[in-house]
Amino acid sequence: MAVAVSGNLCTCLFRYFVLAFLAFSVIFSTASFLFPNLSSEDLRKNAAGLIQRGAGAAGVSTGALSWIDNQSPTFEIDSIHYSNQKLAIQPVRNQGDTQQEGTNQHVVDEDFYLSKVYSTAMQPSKVMPYYFKAEGVFDKEEVTITTLITENRFEVFKKLVRNYRGPISVSLWIRDDEYKDQHFTALHELYDSEPLLRKYVDFHVVVDRFDFQLNMWRNVARLFARTDYFMLLDVDFHICTNLRKHLKESPRALELLRQGSALILPAFEYTNEEDGVDSATFPVIKGEVEKQVNDKKLIAFHAAKFVPGHGASDYPRWYKSDDIYQVTGFNYKYEPYVILKKEGTP
Repeated sequence: MAVAVSGNLCTCLFRYFVLAFLAFSVIFSTASFLFPNLSSEDLRKNAAGLIQRGAGAAGVSTGALSWIDNQSPTFEIDSIHYSNQKLAIQPVRNQGDTQQEGTNQHVVDEDFYLSKVYSTAMQPSKVMPYYFKAEGVFDKEEVTITTLITENRFEVFKKLVRNYRGPISVSLWIRDDEYKDQHFTALHELYDSEPLLRKYVDFHVVVDRFDFQLNMWRNVARLFARTDYFMLLDVDFHICTNLRKHLKESPRALELLRQGSALILPAFEYTNEEDGVDSATFPVIKGEVEKQVNDKKLIAFHAAKFVPGHGASDYPRWYKSDDIYQVTGFNYKYEPYVILKKEGTP
């Protein structure tokens, strides 16, 4: 059966279509006017350098952006939940443009800006970069550990900070529910409990209702790392040697990092979990590591559960080698702990 559509209905539908088209055109034109030279990729590339929460009093320039509110950034719980800070975006000028700097600025909410940076994540997700900002000053060729934590990993995280004593960029997830004030309070208590956190750690808070946006949280920590190199590391891993000193004294390692290569950090676990509680007992010499592997006390991480995850690192070769060697058995299931150059990393 077919039913004819009346002429009046067709006229109404046509009018609605025209109105919808006009509304879309206005929105698109406005967005193009406000951001003539900023693509989503530009926002992602420049976000870490442009957003510096806690950098100082209002109005201090941070690259192409500056805070224009009348108050200094605050870390008080009630006021930080939904930031009122605004960003002034200066359009990129072409060579030969004589327009005075500071003219034609466009003001946007910080939340709007970050929603574009993380447009592919589940929304709404509230990102608060530099909720606490490290007071230490670091060489640009330092390696920043990037990791993620929830409240149940606070004590383990403090151990990582005490051990590494270098720049760390950490994402902290807080569920957006009736208990979030308690979680913010716990974060402040953590921050006040260990002076090394104030010196070495940039905290970035993510508030949403999504339990396992793990890659998004990792990307927040990576994007806002403030050195040229970063290392992806799970929070409950203990680095057994002085990694910072080793890298500074290894021209070959630094040259590889500058070229964009990834350096692998060999990872192990104890066959008996109780042996892995006290990090003071962990081996710090390669020969001792190999001995404990031969004694079945240590194994390559996940070797008993998921060999492809770290198998391409070729641990037998690592035991025998004193030099950096290239991974040749790469497979798509390979998931080692890596040190990478921040610029250009996907």
